[in-house]
Order: sequence, then C-alpha cells, then structure tokens
Amino acid sequence: ISGTILAVGTPYKTVEGKASQGTVYIFHRISQFTWTEFQKLVASDGLAGDHFGSALSMLGNTLLISSPNSDTNGLLNQGSAYFFVRNETG
Repeated sequence: ISGTILAVGTPYKTVEGKASQGTVYIFHRISQFTWTEFQKLVASDGLAGDHFGSALSMLGNTLLISSPNSDTNGLLNQGSAYFFVRNETG
C-alpha cells in the first residue's frame, strides 16, 4: 500500500491460457472502507510458470514486481524484475 494505492500480486493466475503466468491488480481507495479495482498488470513477455507478482515493492508512484521464474536471455528460470511508474492521472 502506498497512500491510496494498493497492489496485489497473484503469481499463480492463468493469463490467456498460460498457467501461473501471474498478474498484479491495482486498487484505488475511494473511501475509508471502499477500494475499487483500477488496473490489471501483466508482463508483456510473460510465459506459463513465470509467477509474475510473487513479490511487490511500492514507493510513491513506482512499483517493482518480481517474476522469479521468467526466462531471461535464453536462460530458463533466471527471473526478472519489472518497474511500473504511475502517472499523476491514473
């Protein structure tokens, strides 16, 4: 949680038929007890078994997302980290 933003990782989520590719959901707090889903993030190069969203770190408008089993430079399960930066309007 950072201010009124909540990020939730779902590393075992199936995405377009790719089991355990993973996703991250972004929620905005609109009142003291109400959160609404704002956006769903997926890795543009995601594959089955990547587990995108296994760990998250957020500071201000910057979100770091791990994908510990992603293939990198032709090497299996080397892992990746993705940065997302929220603009002021969304």
